[in-house]
Amino acid sequence: MTIKTQKDAEIFINGRYAGTGYTVKSLPRDEQHEIKVVNKGCEESLLTQPRFNKISLMGLFMDLGLMSIPTDFISGAAWNIYPNKVQLDATCTEDNS
Repeated sequence: MTIKTQKDAEIFINGRYAGTGYTVKSLPRDEQHEIKVVNKGCEESLLTQPRFNKISLMGLFMDLGLMSIPTDFISGAAWNIYPNKVQLDATCTEDNS
């Protein structure tokens, strides 16, 4: 997952500090994640969603899906994070000041 924001904004993933300005992290794909950006007392957040990866169905051609499809579901490879590229700007407005 790629997260981009203002240069001095702090990035938090699931409540844990992940960097400032720009970060690339490998996250479990079969889970929802909270992305929060904080800058000068203002914050912006987003929830990601797990989405089914249709390429996992290609296992039907390889081994009739007997091994590959269950393995994809158990390992989490059957899912993708959506969105996997995020740009958030933590800018104060009248609503969130």
